[in-house]
Amino acid sequence: MFDTTSRKKFVASFPDSFLTGAEVGVSSGDFSKNILSVTKNVKLYCVDIWEQNYQLPDPERSYNETYNNLIPFGQERFELIREGSPNSASKFEDEFFDFVYIDADHHYEPVLEDLKAWYPKIKKGGVFFGHDYNSPWDGVVKAVDEFFAEKNYEVGVISSVGYADGDQDGGSQSWYIIKR
Repeated sequence: MFDTTSRKKFVASFPDSFLTGAEVGVSSGDFSKNILSVTKNVKLYCVDIWEQNYQLPDPERSYNETYNNLIPFGQERFELIREGSPNSASKFEDEFFDFVYIDADHHYEPVLEDLKAWYPKIKKGGVFFGHDYNSPWDGVVKAVDEFFAEKNYEVGVISSVGYADGDQDGGSQSWYIIKR
């Protein structure tokens, strides 16, 4: 059904009926750019706190890079939401999104909070997926495995390709589920 050989190919294999998505933890918008480049009519909500932290040393530069990466696709295809997760999830109705991608704080508790906040926002048949599903990101792996085991999901894996095909996944694989 979905091509799991890379994140970019995974998104490219989404059905044309997928029109609304979110990326939580955007940084400089490299994966957001990939999402918009391989989809036709997706409106992407890009959520990031864009504040200095261990993952984001220069937030203003990253925010501006995100905007510059996405503006060629047209302002109507994206919205930058400068707010932390999971608070930003409360701005959306349940079952609003066709897909949500999580790549924010990689510690166990924040990942678990993101999963709890964003899972209800995905439509049935939609895709919930996220990055860094391998060592050394043990907090991500533990939170994802626990959260979906409680819901009786088998977590799928999207292969890492490093920087091949413009994916820029950094050599980390991703996880995914199809919401029932």
